Amino acid sequence: MNLCMTGIDFVHGPLEKRERVSLVRGQVQAMLPRMMATEGVEGCVLLATCNRTELYLHGAAGAQLDPLAVLARAAGFDAAEYREFSVRRDGEEAVHHLMKVA
Repeated sequence: MNLCMTGIDFVHGPLEKRERVSLVRGQVQAMLPRMMATEGVEGCVLLATCNRTELYLHGAAGAQLDPLAVLARAAGFDAAEYREFSVRRDGEEAVHHLMKVA
């Protein structure tokens, strides 16, 4: 399974950082095709609520994906600024977290 996620949430990121990546429905819909166009990405889920923004990526076999970089490129922010405020989960841990949040 080549699944990974990144998230910026109320536990890890201060409000001013979360506000920068807070997305409304139209933004999510506009960003999904850009994320899907990323080399190695075969599927994605972008979850945006008032408390969190999370990107889940399913990658091609052997693809080395950086979900924070993909999100930053699509949303127009600097990934390096957010590394310390984000969390990354891979494989079954990412699946379990998505099911818990959903």
